Amino acid sequence: MSLSVVICTYKRPGEVANLLASLRDQSYPVMKAIVVDASPDTRSRESIDGIRDALGYPVLYVRAAYPSLPNQRREGIARATGEYVGFLDDDVVLAPDFFEKLIKVLEEDVAGEVGGVFGYFEGSHSLPTPRWILRKWLALCRPLEPGRYLANGVSVPLHLQPPFEGARPVDYMSGGLTVYRRRVLVEIPIAEGACQVSRLGPWSAEDLHHSLRVGKRYRLHWVGHARARDLHAGGGRPPAFRQGFCAIYGQYFTLRTTRDERRFLHALAFWQYWIVDTVLAFGAILTHPREASPKFANALGRLAAGLCCLVLPPDESRPLRVPRSLDRRVGLAPSRAGARVRDPESPSATGGRQARRQ
Repeated sequence: MSLSVVICTYKRPGEVANLLASLRDQSYPVMKAIVVDASPDTRSRESIDGIRDALGYPVLYVRAAYPSLPNQRREGIARATGEYVGFLDDDVVLAPDFFEKLIKVLEEDVAGEVGGVFGYFEGSHSLPTPRWILRKWLALCRPLEPGRYLANGVSVPLHLQPPFEGARPVDYMSGGLTVYRRRVLVEIPIAEGACQVSRLGPWSAEDLHHSLRVGKRYRLHWVGHARARDLHAGGGRPPAFRQGFCAIYGQYFTLRTTRDERRFLHALAFWQYWIVDTVLAFGAILTHPREASPKFANALGRLAAGLCCLVLPPDESRPLRVPRSLDRRVGLAPSRAGARVRDPESPSATGGRQARRQ
């Protein structure tokens, strides 16, 4: 049995170097690490070159074709070897037995029914916010069980889960602490539509989309005693408007492209959720007056994304349907690759296709 680890990074040279150094201490040896870098500069490569000889395992550095977490992972998968492929965020610190405990769950599954597993972030647990309690009270998020994917497209947050031991089944996985069987990733590749939607920015349901597709054929397990810490590095995070826009746009895209049955009912449930959630998002301005500006921007992004999805619903064949007018008016235009995101059916479609090929 052997393990390749894919690390996607963006403007975090120090964090990715520290993570690579920490992999030496894993009780389950790493056969190869693949760093897929979407940064606009060479600082990450230089930091990796500075420690490469001391690592004790090979590191393959890859320049990403464009900044998109699913596409970066897809580029890493293409270069992975061995039985298992791990995905790590670039700002995590792993317990020394992290991979050993995850892979033990896969090895004990002799029937091969478990397709992927992921670990638990220490110190991540928090109680539901008033907003989540209201969502539950309004029957928008029931059951409020971490790891569940609901009919309206809501993924119940993993941070609501207190520390636990053992492994339990979930509907979706967090992509930054994950191990898949490599044959599963070959059988169910990361979708091109998810790669394009994630160019809008983080929080566009990139982890959710692929793990839900895997979960249709295989079981997914959350391993509570495989622990890691999240350093919450700040580099590369988008402003509040784009966070809100990405959250809703990615949620609707994922719902439309992963639910084959009763699509009308799922869409109806989503729109009911979106209306109430948008009201709650604007209400957060009053309950958090010191954060009024980012809260307003986030709420505005959620409102804009919903209206965009209502007028130009995305799907696998046309995943990015954001009007050019929205780009100009609210500053959504530049993706992290510096490309404009626009409706493929608009008169500017040619420019959009050229941007996607960059």
